[in-house]
Amino acid sequence: MKSAKFFLVVAASLLLARPLFAQTGPQLMLKPFPKDLSVDLSVIDVTATEDGHSKQSGDSIGITVADTQGRIRLSPGDEASPRIGYEFKYFNVDSTLPGMPNNFYDQSLGVAIPVAKTDNWIFGVSIALGYAGQSPFGDGNGWYGRADAVAVKKFDETSGIAIVLDFDGNRTYKPDTPLPGFAYFKRISEKLTMTIGLPLTSIEWQPIEHLRIRAQWELTDNYGARIGYEFTKGWEVFGALGQRTDAFFFDHQRYGDDRLFFQQRQAELGVTYRVGNGGVGEREMEFTAAVGYAFSRELSAGFDTSNSRLIADVSDEPYVRFGLQIRY
Repeated sequence: MKSAKFFLVVAASLLLARPLFAQTGPQLMLKPFPKDLSVDLSVIDVTATEDGHSKQSGDSIGITVADTQGRIRLSPGDEASPRIGYEFKYFNVDSTLPGMPNNFYDQSLGVAIPVAKTDNWIFGVSIALGYAGQSPFGDGNGWYGRADAVAVKKFDETSGIAIVLDFDGNRTYKPDTPLPGFAYFKRISEKLTMTIGLPLTSIEWQPIEHLRIRAQWELTDNYGARIGYEFTKGWEVFGALGQRTDAFFFDHQRYGDDRLFFQQRQAELGVTYRVGNGGVGEREMEFTAAVGYAFSRELSAGFDTSNSRLIADVSDEPYVRFGLQIRY
């Protein structure tokens, strides 16, 4: 039991990124999932940006992204239960760019299973199948697989290491190569937790009551930071800064048989309302509304983001975001 709890504590330090983090990779094993909960759903998260334009050509470009994802425990009450995860992403480009498709989809389904425990090591694997393309299942090149192996070892009740080998056929960087990861975890106090490693470094800090700071950096230059303050029971105001990069396979005469990448940085202010106690393992419903500003936006095409061709340098624009999450 102590080892299982430690596994979850280490996981918490590894996964402090954006509210919507992938659910069909190693996160399906590592992301904390209190045993009394059977379902953890991000029912919907929609970001709609004010219509912008290409800085080079002047073509109009309006971008809307809708995400939904979740995890299901097959044996509620069992920390070692297999888990099923799913993701669905809809990406709409309302644009006058010549030949640019309007709709893209990324959907995947995966399962994670703890497989062994030896001394202070815990081992697990996950596999997933996904499709990312212009229309659901319409392009054979859009299919991709994911596979992960995770090992966690504790040194004591507050520190340890995690080792991950991750293959992701739709990763924005080197999708054809399994990448290793390593992290050292340390819970300095009940209010300060840190992880140092590659491809991820993160921190969670509660300097005063009701104020929580979270930050994370990933190897591919993705990052997220969030500061939230609960000003009255159930209500939290927050500010966040982050970067997202999305990839979709597409086959087009103008842009080639390749992948489309969308990258943007964003800063936002918002409010979250929680129905429930909001503690670890508690059943709750969470509503979020935010306004923000999207900048450093690009549409490009290529094999991965290290070797891509610029399609459009998209103008900076304001946006609104709404989200609903349920845990029970």
